[in-house]
Amino acid sequence: MTQQTDKREKVLDAALACFARYGFRRTAMRDIAQQAGMSRPALYLLFKNKTDIYQALVALVFERTLSAAQEALDGDGPLAARIGAALQANEGALYALIYGSPHGPELLDIHLDATDIKRAAAARARTMMAGALIRAEAEGEINLRADGPNAEQVADMILAAAHGLKSLDLDVAAYKTRLADLAQIMVSGLSVSC
Repeated sequence: MTQQTDKREKVLDAALACFARYGFRRTAMRDIAQQAGMSRPALYLLFKNKTDIYQALVALVFERTLSAAQEALDGDGPLAARIGAALQANEGALYALIYGSPHGPELLDIHLDATDIKRAAAARARTMMAGALIRAEAEGEINLRADGPNAEQVADMILAAAHGLKSLDLDVAAYKTRLADLAQIMVSGLSVSC
């Protein structure tokens, strides 16, 4: 990692702390600079404004959560456990981030252009999940029947169900438990004994 990348990540971690503490609208560039231990002019050398920071932060958060999810999917153990761990690493971590702060709803509600970042993250999550399903079928753990949904379609269903669980307005621990339950239910429907 380069020194420039280290500085940017330090700023983004500082911004995340400030947004969680004050909300996006009330956070000033000086707050982020102070939290990151740098001057405002130094901050402006890295990011042009708070919107630029927000978009970079969204990308970094998705990179971290999706990397952790990929690690879980690539691990050993039963598919349901790997999918559950991946959902918790990605969806659960994002849920905790948003709903663990009193300013989480504001962070979801702000209309800054991060659509492309979110779309790319969703596509990556789908590809990762489908890859895990294909691997599990090749290892004889599940059966993606020819007359049923393919791996990409099953991945879509798993991810959509994980998103749907957010509507239950659960606390973070309950949401993560439900993600594990969801993985178990979905994989049991694909077991080779069905």
